[in-house]
Amino acid sequence: MELGPYQSSASTSSRILAVKKPLNTPLNKLQPRTPKHLQQPIVVINATSSPCHVFVSKYSRPSAHDDWYTLAPGARDSWARDGWEVVGFKNDNDSDRGGVYVRVDSTVTFGGLHNISWK
Repeated sequence: MELGPYQSSASTSSRILAVKKPLNTPLNKLQPRTPKHLQQPIVVINATSSPCHVFVSKYSRPSAHDDWYTLAPGARDSWARDGWEVVGFKNDNDSDRGGVYVRVDSTVTFGGLHNISWK
């Protein structure tokens, strides 16, 4: 009987078990996957005529950035995240703030610090 490259005969040693060739599985197949419904971004729209300062937390994606970003009037941008996040806004001199806690696949519309909506 001919043995494969990772097999041994029981007669070689009673303590050695036959080991079959290891699975040829790519490492990324073993990594946990983010469910498809959580692979959508968080979109922020500035519905005002002034720039707004916005940040999106990074609780669900620690490698992401949560720096403040200036969004131009009428502009929109998106942040890739994997779960629930805080979307925060502040005024120019940082004397007032507002925000919401949303899940991915949400659109947050900034109409002013006291006029923030999401869907």
